[in-house]
Amino acid sequence: MVPFVLFFIFGNIAGSFLNVVIYRFPRNQSFVRPRSHCVHCKTTIPFYRNIPIISFLIQVGRCHKCKQNISIQYPIVEFLSGIGWAWCLSVYAPLEAGFLIFLYSIFIVIAWIDGFTMNIPFILIFIVFIVEILGLVLGILPLKESIFGALVGVGSLGLIMLVTFLITKRQGMGFGDVQLGLVLGVLLGPIHIVFTFVVASFLSLIVWVGISSVKGFQMNRALPFAPFLITSGIMLYVMNYYLTGSILQFFI
Repeated sequence: MVPFVLFFIFGNIAGSFLNVVIYRFPRNQSFVRPRSHCVHCKTTIPFYRNIPIISFLIQVGRCHKCKQNISIQYPIVEFLSGIGWAWCLSVYAPLEAGFLIFLYSIFIVIAWIDGFTMNIPFILIFIVFIVEILGLVLGILPLKESIFGALVGVGSLGLIMLVTFLITKRQGMGFGDVQLGLVLGVLLGPIHIVFTFVVASFLSLIVWVGISSVKGFQMNRALPFAPFLITSGIMLYVMNYYLTGSILQFFI
């Protein structure tokens, strides 16, 4: 229990940096300067008010200086990062855990940036791909499954994008989603990437209906797909770990 809590704390700290990347990357700002500050009043946040999750709770989600609301994104990303770090370091050997934590962290950034901007920066996809190549070289990922997974990932999403365009005469999916399908395919393999698409599509449909029921139905309402792809991929990856050796593994 103690190591899990420590790993969770380390992940929280890393999550704090991920928040910086999520906010500053789309704005082409440095990750180092200026120091962490309130996005409203620009006041520099001292280290004792920049404790992951805890500071947000103590300050009731408001800036100590200007009292403006702090985005709920910050504690959520820190929590997700903490859980990911704790789980990976608890169940995998150090090399594989470090590999998965790095990918997981970038996927969090991709999901959040796409959620805000409807755009997936190619450089982030490229970094994931390079790390996965390293994983293949080190034997962390199986070569054959990764190659087929990449082909199925990019092929399936590419086909969906083409069919959607032919039917609706508009681009229903971005090239960034296709690129994301490729790198997720490398990680998950051909079978799991297909199930990832199915689950992601189902989740996105539920969210679309929920939003439409509140804001009114608009057939052209677009949703970012990366958050659903990444959420589904992570869910299936974790499920596959715990179902190893079970007959249920055949289905996912």
